[in-house]
Amino acid sequence: MEYLWSRKGGTILDSLWWRTWLTSAEQVLSDRAQGLNALNLFPVPDSDTGSNMAGTLARIRESRENSSFADFAESAMNNARGNSGTLLSVWLNSLAPFVHDDAQSAVRCVEGFAAAARVAEKSLSTPVEGTMLTVMKAIGSVKNLDDARDCAEQTVRETTSILPALSETNVVDAGALGFLYVIDALAQVAGQPSRAARYDAEFLTAHLAVKHRQSHASKDSGVEVMATVTADLLAMSTLRNSLEAMGDSLSIARVGNGEPARWAVHVHVTTEEAAISALQAAGEVENLRTTSLGH
Repeated sequence: MEYLWSRKGGTILDSLWWRTWLTSAEQVLSDRAQGLNALNLFPVPDSDTGSNMAGTLARIRESRENSSFADFAESAMNNARGNSGTLLSVWLNSLAPFVHDDAQSAVRCVEGFAAAARVAEKSLSTPVEGTMLTVMKAIGSVKNLDDARDCAEQTVRETTSILPALSETNVVDAGALGFLYVIDALAQVAGQPSRAARYDAEFLTAHLAVKHRQSHASKDSGVEVMATVTADLLAMSTLRNSLEAMGDSLSIARVGNGEPARWAVHVHVTTEEAAISALQAAGEVENLRTTSLGH
């Protein structure tokens, strides 16, 4: 039997460890969705970060019992919700080569944090520090799960001083905090006590009491466009250029390793028509979703 790589020795894990992890993480995020939504300031204060992260992980409840982690991660990418759900699903998808239905893969899961962070950053057209991405990158440098959680916790604290919108209201980044709950859920699976209640008190309850979101309300409406596109690299390069010219918060990441290549696309634009036309020009479009940002 194998152990999760932890400086404290870890706990024996069974073959369903990753399913237990993600089910727990989804529940934790669902329970705190309203608070995370209220903290949501970046990239737009659309009050949906917690709901989007929980909704993306909810695919775990619909997956077959004999499905693999890679199957789940691909499904999460195809059905991701919002900026936060998209980036989380990209990270999970990139972690898939390190996760299998055996306890030894829990060790490799930690080793995969750095690779997953690199892919997540590469997927973004304009990476911004002080966000979930910053936490992903930070834990990529650690060697065990205990240090990963400690590192993630400290990095979440630092987001307040990195992003101006956060420092002005003295709150942490909602996506970064949501990701911290995900890492905490993984630590629980490895036998460590949960810190969720501590995070609730330090980052949710206290920060919500002093924040003033209304002053940062979006003055502009827009549309969030998400889809899965089957296309070659040249077509996707053209699509990235087109979408960058139309809007922001753009991310493009490959879904799985199959052929032909499939890509998860997310972007914020003023109107959806031109973006949808660009997607269709690039290749076959599936799972097209549009959501108004003006709420």
